[in-house]
Amino acid sequence: MIKVLAIGNRNVFPDNTGAKLGQCFPGMVLTWNPMLLQGIEQARADLPELILLEDTLHHDGILEYCKLIRQDSSLGNCLIVLVSERYGEADFSLEALKSGADGLVGKPVREGELIPLLSLLVRLNQAHREKADSRGESQKQDENRPDILKKQLRQLQDAEKEIMQSYLELEKTKRATLNLMEDLKDEVDQRKRSEQILRESEKKLKELTILFRSISDNMVDMLWAKDLQRKYIFANKSICDKLLIAEGTDEPIGKDDMFFAIRQRNVHPENPNWHTFGELCRDSDQVVIDSGKPEQFDEYGNVKGEFLFLDVRKSPLYDLDGKMIGTVGSAQDRTVERAISKQLAERERQISTLVSNLPGMVYRCIGDVNGKMLFVSDGCLKVSGYTKEEFLENKGFSLNDLILEPFRDTVLEKWQHVVMAGGMYEGEYPIRTSRGEVKWVWERCSGVYDENHVIIFVDGYIEDITDRKAAEKVIQNLNDQLELRVLERTAQLEAANKELEAFSYSVSHDLRAPLRAIDGFTRILFEDYYPMFDEEGKRLCSVIQDNAVRMGQLIDDLLALSRLNRTDMHLSRINMERLAKFIYDESTSEEEKKRINFRIQNFHPAMGDNLLVKQVLVNLISNAIKFSTHREVAKITLSSEKQHEKVVYCISDNGAGFDMKYVDKLFGAFQRLHSVKEFDGTGIGLAIVQRIIRRHGGTVWAQGEVGKGASFYFSLPLTAEKPV
Repeated sequence: MIKVLAIGNRNVFPDNTGAKLGQCFPGMVLTWNPMLLQGIEQARADLPELILLEDTLHHDGILEYCKLIRQDSSLGNCLIVLVSERYGEADFSLEALKSGADGLVGKPVREGELIPLLSLLVRLNQAHREKADSRGESQKQDENRPDILKKQLRQLQDAEKEIMQSYLELEKTKRATLNLMEDLKDEVDQRKRSEQILRESEKKLKELTILFRSISDNMVDMLWAKDLQRKYIFANKSICDKLLIAEGTDEPIGKDDMFFAIRQRNVHPENPNWHTFGELCRDSDQVVIDSGKPEQFDEYGNVKGEFLFLDVRKSPLYDLDGKMIGTVGSAQDRTVERAISKQLAERERQISTLVSNLPGMVYRCIGDVNGKMLFVSDGCLKVSGYTKEEFLENKGFSLNDLILEPFRDTVLEKWQHVVMAGGMYEGEYPIRTSRGEVKWVWERCSGVYDENHVIIFVDGYIEDITDRKAAEKVIQNLNDQLELRVLERTAQLEAANKELEAFSYSVSHDLRAPLRAIDGFTRILFEDYYPMFDEEGKRLCSVIQDNAVRMGQLIDDLLALSRLNRTDMHLSRINMERLAKFIYDESTSEEEKKRINFRIQNFHPAMGDNLLVKQVLVNLISNAIKFSTHREVAKITLSSEKQHEKVVYCISDNGAGFDMKYVDKLFGAFQRLHSVKEFDGTGIGLAIVQRIIRRHGGTVWAQGEVGKGASFYFSLPLTAEKPV
């Protein structure tokens, strides 16, 4: 009976391992113990011929357990087979054999490996035991048996020698195998190191590739690489988005520029110029391939129907052997810069034209008192008589030298003080031209400063104002003469005013005395001799009295009109609505109010002289009431409207109205459009209204229609203005 003890995980062995071993080795008994230490104790008790040691929990420690078993004197003749996942590793196999293992199998265990190994080991073990048994028996037979048995013993000894020879050969093979495994281990280690270096290189290359892709895709510039067939082998995001209109950076690989150009044109067949860069890119690639040198190209055309201007740089691409394998390139979008350059060029042309057409000279000089010129416009010849070249080449003179001596120090001191302080200089002074003429010029200039507010340049403009100075002198003389004439006219006006005052006094006193006499004597005749008068006499006396009264009213109105221009005005804010209501209440009786529909709508406040504006409202409201007396129901409406800096007021009625062809006569003194019999009055009221409104800086006008009423308008300022 052959005892076999398997120590470790039973699952690594085939399910029918025990049965198979029993078939192959009759009398073999297989027992299991899953625990290492308990299994070793069981081996000491059972003394098995073969131990299968599995490294379930101790991959490296299993070798120590193998040594422990091999060092046990009771188990010294036991065969040990290790079951390990590291089966096949040269370094592990070598260490296992050194630790006392007789064989190794992988796990999970395969019958094709386990059974042949066990067969060999069992036979070797049996041969060794048979040798030991036969040696003991031979000694007994030598004493008791005949010579024939000795002969058989020698045969057995020869067989033993052959077995030992085989065993020695096996040991030699084992040592050769160990040496080979050492060499294989070194080779495997070297290969592992090479593979590790290769993996690290591949990782680094991958990281560099990702880094390059990330950098290139975040660049504004377009980057690409192509093979000799002008097909893309690399393209960054910028060229895919802006030029190729590609779906990601992988799409261009293996395709050329014409592919994308044609695709865009097919989408928009109505526009043959929708995408024109395909041919440009193709042709410039060929130029670089043919020349084998870096080239620069200005490529411009349309992409998606919009103009695009590119600054393109292309170079040949070589492999490690120096062979050209394609081209690389970059491009910057210069469309905006080109448009700005055109705008700047156009603006420069406009400024140059403007400067050339100015009557004076434009200059730029160094920001110091010497004032060396850096730029002078063509107008310098007209102003100073010197050419641009003479100013710029600094031929022994400067602009400062042209200023007349009595003015030079004052002008330069003020110029330097203002400009150095960061202000703008402006002044007038005389200069002497190249022909010796004296001209007056006007100059304005300011400084150009750096970030530390240190002056760098001075830019300025100088204009010939000699004619203006002469005109100013003439104007000054005229002003002086005008002042004398104004003084003379003022004296004449004062004399005229005094005469007008004397006339007004005479009218007020000398004309009233005869009127009072006429009125008094007529009243005496009418009262004392009334019975003696017939009807005609009585009528004539009444006419005399009425006309005397009317003459007195005319004199009062005439005096009031004459005083308007001499009355001082005191401007203030006037509540027009309250003033109008007061005048209406004072001008009408309670009986009259019953037939009058009087309305005030948005009568805005205004600035004016309260007494004079009150006179305007009295005259206009009184007229509206008077000329509406023949209406059963009179309608009088007051309204206003703000217009810019003034208020326009309107007083309308539904009275007698007037014919618009006589509107120019309305505001004349003593002008009447109706007879006294129809409506009483002196014809001076509207003239007073017009004069008052004009003194306030406003206007007055009227609209009307016979039998349908009239509307009178006047304007007053919203803010205080100087009275006229």
